[in-house]
Amino acid sequence: MIVHLFNCSEINDIPEKTRLGQKEQLHYIYMKKYIDSVNEELHEKETLANKTRDELVRCQERISELEKERDRLYRLVDDADAKDDV
Repeated sequence: MIVHLFNCSEINDIPEKTRLGQKEQLHYIYMKKYIDSVNEELHEKETLANKTRDELVRCQERISELEKERDRLYRLVDDADAKDDV
């Protein structure tokens, strides 16, 4: 899409009847560019949030695995202590 940007003197040369329409058109073009950039930023942040959420789930799973391993080792130590006491 080719966008012709008007400088102030060009806008003043536009007849009053059509000037508002062209000003509105420029306004809409700028607003569309702004909305597109906001949508792109939103997409990037959603992607980052999803990756972070996935990493959190993996970390929670790893913590759970480590807790189970710790509990297993505690039981082994307790069993060994119990055998020594007998």
